[in-house]
Amino acid sequence: ILWNEIADPETIILNQLYSTTYYFFNCRETPWKDPRVRRALALSVPWQEIRSEAHQFFPTETLVPRVTGYPRVKGISDADPAEAQRLLMEAGFPEGRGLPEIRILIPVSEGSQREAEIMKKAWEESLGCTVLIETAESSVYFERLKEPGYTLATLTWIGDFADPLAFLQMWTADSNINDAGYTDEEFDRKIFTSMGESEAKRYLLLGEAEEYLLSQAAVLPVAHSPAFNCVDLSQVEGWFPNPLDIH
Repeated sequence: ILWNEIADPETIILNQLYSTTYYFFNCRETPWKDPRVRRALALSVPWQEIRSEAHQFFPTETLVPRVTGYPRVKGISDADPAEAQRLLMEAGFPEGRGLPEIRILIPVSEGSQREAEIMKKAWEESLGCTVLIETAESSVYFERLKEPGYTLATLTWIGDFADPLAFLQMWTADSNINDAGYTDEEFDRKIFTSMGESEAKRYLLLGEAEEYLLSQAAVLPVAHSPAFNCVDLSQVEGWFPNPLDIH
């Protein structure tokens, strides 16, 4: 959209939505169900390049967008080739030898193609494995996520309520929207324990659960989504940006 053709630039308001674009591993299949393998692959990717502000309005290493009172969480922000090789050795794939073909499933999208190409180059050069990029039209992409045969895929998730559970509960073992097939008793315990706690303690436990999930590299966040609005606040009262972009 050519905003300068339709609006005074001062009326264009940009804010972060309660939404995150991320990649996730197919945790149902071997060897991707092994967190050591997932983390090793994640630590072999140049995240600064994928999350570059030249391509992302709100780059992020975390899954849950910021809400008041929620603790700061640490995700994977940089490549660490030495640690990646150590993990692969421990998992039985020294220097990447023996890893099966990696298949990255993405929708037809310029941004997703750019990101997948960066991953492909990094993994082929550092691990010597074969990486294929498979694209699917949006009309069939979400059905394809429920089928076997891919290593990792991408999604943009929009929280329908401004609470961390909107992004975390979907990764529990009994969730019917857990496309990754991720299951972990420690993660589930933290999520379910949080539900009986006061708000401060609940947020603390949810923050621990998110950091645990990110450390296992089941999900690899890229960016929070932007919202654009054209509003002349000198003429309109009572309007303010908010994470759900509901006005």
